[in-house]
Amino acid sequence: SGETERGNGFLVQATGMGGPSAAIVAEELCDLGAQVLLRVGTCAALAPGCGLGELIVVTAAIGDDGTSRALGSGAEIEADHDLVAALAAAAGRSGRGVHSGKAATVDLFYDPEGPARGAALAARGALAIEMEAAAIFAVAARRGVRAACLLGVTDELHGEAERVRLSHEEVGELGEALGSVGVAAV
Repeated sequence: SGETERGNGFLVQATGMGGPSAAIVAEELCDLGAQVLLRVGTCAALAPGCGLGELIVVTAAIGDDGTSRALGSGAEIEADHDLVAALAAAAGRSGRGVHSGKAATVDLFYDPEGPARGAALAARGALAIEMEAAAIFAVAARRGVRAACLLGVTDELHGEAERVRLSHEEVGELGEALGSVGVAAV
């Protein structure tokens, strides 16, 4: 936990991987009084313009997962517009490439459908694929709190090519940048 430069309190909480555990943590944080849920994490880029080490400010999550659907969400769930604007502004000062758009939330990291699912989600407008945003946005909608998502590209899944990944050291550096941007946006 900590405090931003403007005196806003915040708590950094790991959720584990995937929608089910993220939804549990989000629900319990809401029980404790959380008013803003900000998912900060990693993703695989689907769009050719999104490269390794770049940031994606998620404007909406495409729910291609079981958890957000079980929570009653539709095909897409929008992020809070004010949080998106704050994230975009903070990300713009990061010195990294920044993109804004949709991310697809899925249940499987190693998906047997691989490139076919990625292509289908990209056709629906997804810049990237990840595993928690739609579930967190669905909990936020149910609980009447604000939610947004900031992603760092650690993998590329463009077209039929093999997965390309950042090194462990580069992932660590990206994580530090994500944390700084997230705190600045709050």
